[in-house]
Formats: sequence, C-alpha cells, structure tokens
Amino acid sequence: IREMNSYSNINYKDYNKVVLYMATSSKDPLQMYEMSEVISLIRSHFTSTTECIWGMATDEKLRDKILAIIVCSTTKCAKDKWI
Repeated sequence: IREMNSYSNINYKDYNKVVLYMATSSKDPLQMYEMSEVISLIRSHFTSTTECIWGMATDEKLRDKILAIIVCSTTKCAKDKWI
C-alpha cells in the first residue's frame, strides 16, 4: 500500500470502481480492524462515490506475508452511451 504513494502520476479520482483482494496465511491472519484500516487507506485515495468491493482469502504459501491486489476501473460515457 505504501507503493500507492509512489504512483503520483495516477489520478485516483478518475476511477469509480475498486476491487481489493487480500490474502494471508491461516497462521498469521489479517484481523478485521486491520482490514478496516486498509480499506480506509484505499478509500482515501478515491472519491466518496467510488464503489469499493473487497474480499479476503488464505494462502499457506504466504506464511507471514500479505498479498494485496488492487484493481481500478472506470465507466466513461461517450455520446450518451456507456462503455
């Protein structure tokens, strides 16, 4: 997540949909309050109308690491047609 700050050329306000996927091992799981903090941090980069969908999973290969995947998308309107 700290890497988000290094992508200063990206205008996060242009996106209206965000998918956040987090995975940890079952021996070192992410707590719900930690996930809430991550979601708050992610949301702070986007507008209040950005739709945020998130999910969690376990992967034993991660051991004490966390896998975070963030996918951003937008729906733009061109001549009254959604694309």
